[in-house]
Amino acid sequence: MYRPQVTDGGYHQLQLQTSDGYDFARLTWLTCSRCRIGLVAKIRVTDLWQRQGYGSRMMRRAMRGYETYTWVTTGQSPQGKQFFPALGETTGAAFTPSAPRCPHMKAVRGAGLGTPRTEPAPNDLTR
Repeated sequence: MYRPQVTDGGYHQLQLQTSDGYDFARLTWLTCSRCRIGLVAKIRVTDLWQRQGYGSRMMRRAMRGYETYTWVTTGQSPQGKQFFPALGETTGAAFTPSAPRCPHMKAVRGAGLGTPRTEPAPNDLTR
């Protein structure tokens, strides 16, 4: 399920679910076209589903159309400190940790997410 941003500088969200509706992974990020920044606000993959490529696939989906942006993150967990450098090697993005939001992201403050829409799962995303 993908929920687009309502306004530039606002939030996007991607949620992965099993066929019975179990929410096992979620990514929340912001993008600003004026500053050309992508900010990973939160990424979560349930323990049972970790280390199977879901985080990387969600990030590649988030970066689609924003490949040339500077990508940063909020504070990183111990897992994130391993995940983001490895992802950076394959995407070329720096994923600088603890980066501040740009002025446009700060101005949006709490902008809601857009109407959810289902996206087809890639063939390699099914379990």
